[in-house]
Amino acid sequence: WDAKTTAYLFYMKRCVHAPDIRVSEAVDRGYAQSCSCGGTLGDARARAIGASRGALGVAAVLMRASPRVHRTPRYVRVHSGREAACHRSWQSSLAELQTRGSMGPTVATIPRKLVALGAKPSVWLEFTPLAAALRAVNLGQGFPDWEPPAWVAGAAKNAVADLAPETQQYARSRGHPRLLETIADVYGRLRFHGRSLDPNRNVLVTNGASGAIYLAISCLVDDGDEVVVFEPTFDIYMGAVRLAGGIPRCVPLVWRAPPRAKVANEDATEPASCAADWCIDWEALREAIGPRTRVLMLNTPHNPLGKVLTRKELEQLAELVHAHPQVTVVSDEVYENIVFDGREHISFGTLPHMFDRCVSIFSAGKNFSVTGWKIGWMIGPEELIQRFHAAQQFVVFSVCTPMQVAVAECLAEAERRHYFRELAALYQERRDQLVATLRQSGLDPIVPQGGYFVVANFGKLPGFTNQFPAALSALEGGRVPGLEIDDATRHRADYNFARWLSFECGVTPIPLSAFFCERHADRANTLVRFAFCKQSQVLEEVSRRLQRFRDISGR
Repeated sequence: WDAKTTAYLFYMKRCVHAPDIRVSEAVDRGYAQSCSCGGTLGDARARAIGASRGALGVAAVLMRASPRVHRTPRYVRVHSGREAACHRSWQSSLAELQTRGSMGPTVATIPRKLVALGAKPSVWLEFTPLAAALRAVNLGQGFPDWEPPAWVAGAAKNAVADLAPETQQYARSRGHPRLLETIADVYGRLRFHGRSLDPNRNVLVTNGASGAIYLAISCLVDDGDEVVVFEPTFDIYMGAVRLAGGIPRCVPLVWRAPPRAKVANEDATEPASCAADWCIDWEALREAIGPRTRVLMLNTPHNPLGKVLTRKELEQLAELVHAHPQVTVVSDEVYENIVFDGREHISFGTLPHMFDRCVSIFSAGKNFSVTGWKIGWMIGPEELIQRFHAAQQFVVFSVCTPMQVAVAECLAEAERRHYFRELAALYQERRDQLVATLRQSGLDPIVPQGGYFVVANFGKLPGFTNQFPAALSALEGGRVPGLEIDDATRHRADYNFARWLSFECGVTPIPLSAFFCERHADRANTLVRFAFCKQSQVLEEVSRRLQRFRDISGR
């Protein structure tokens, strides 16, 4: 690995970061006979390349010199013939570098942590614009389409109308005192079973639950640390782990149906019927936890399956955590009050000796149907909360003050009104409505125990062929604003079914493989996710549109 070859490879992989590039031919006679850069370079090699100032300089020259390289809004892509074009400019670029001795202005490189996110467009960049372009009913994104309760909206109006500085100016970085005190009181009594929570030590208000997740991961995970994540998983977890320099260790939930255990999609002819049948693979979990494990991500009620972990399951998790003192549990509990059929949500931090090993995350957006308010909070031991607070003051400093005041009023009012019982009943009605529609259409829904999503299996349906829709090809190339398609998904059955359903019936779900890592994506090959946090008349329209689906499939 001489300087010339190293610089070239750095240019191809680190500066340009086009993951599809494979350098299979000689880079230069006498310097490399066969070099492969498929996938990603090893960490040690990447660090060595990244440390080379000469490589940076040559990459900068080549970025300007090569006529076949151009920038796109997302990343720099090198067209077919790119290797030859870069090689042709090599000698003159190297000579320029050696003559000048330094480059002067340099081209900015992509930080390694950002590179870890990958350059592929997310599932949302395809299906949200597609649904809008087709005027399809978008059951992909999870946000309520109804107005919040009048008293919730009234709390916001009151807060905005209160012109006092303590309501309209920066709040304390930890959170507005009124909201901190309300959370400590309400959650100490109702969620943590009488535990005394100190509002200034055990509570932190964050920029939504997503902000809390990012904050927790970034403050607990260092380069090379491992995070155990259950699959399918909310995709924001993976992004937070990679941005922190961590390594996700994915443990798929398994579908257990007596008399035999089955993994999702091992046999698409047998439907999964209930989220409770999807269980933790304890053997795989034990293998995943090692000396570098720093965090175990927990999500109950679960997105996207809707599984509510039982006390027995949580106690088994607690035993594992107790045996690994280096592990902290980050417990995402945003659907805490959306549970069905009389089930109980149990916070992991309420188990014996687990409060000091866990941080629990909650959301005003999910509790009050106001996802745009972006108010979340974390509850945990003082040592962790202080760590998160120290970081937050340098990220967002503080969270929207009037909305914090409004949420404080909402939490107190919700208790007086027994509002969360009404909320669970409302969502259970919507769940039952969509589950019935999906069954009538020939799909096999996995009935959720909580949350506001239904996963359905389309594996037994006639009439669907796994192929990329020709009509979608016609929409590519800028015809639909914001539409971006991940080329790696063009042959995935769950993606093509979601595309097909959008075109044929005007209903858009989300393919479930988007919630799995690449290695486990095939486990979701016949599964898609639908959101039922929609008005009843919208779900009735879905039923009417899926009648066409029933006609196509002959049901």
